Amino acid sequence: MPPFLSEPVKDLIFRMLQGDPMNRITISEIKQHKWFNSQISLFQIIDNNRYIYGRSNEVDESIIDYMKTLDINFEGFDDAKIKQAIAMRERKEFCIIYEFLESSKNKKITNEKKQKLKSKILQAY
Repeated sequence: MPPFLSEPVKDLIFRMLQGDPMNRITISEIKQHKWFNSQISLFQIIDNNRYIYGRSNEVDESIIDYMKTLDINFEGFDDAKIKQAIAMRERKEFCIIYEFLESSKNKKITNEKKQKLKSKILQAY
């Protein structure tokens, strides 16, 4: 490995390049690795997720309504400005809270769909 690489990155690369899949580092272990956690901020992860899934300008107004019930300083921001600040990535603090709430909402919806599908499958048999 090149000498300019830090020890944590060398460790991560070594563990990712294991020939035997049983010895190779898993995705969840990568996400918990010292180098990974020290290099990527939560905002970057959220921003990458939005870019990958193509939702960079869509804003769920029900989430904004919920955000307004929290102890968040929206002074000087009406609904339209809050929506714009999130859609245009202008206020990181708004974006991080919004993305956390959106992720929670999506997980809940996914779990509900899984439960409905599971009960339909069980009813079929």
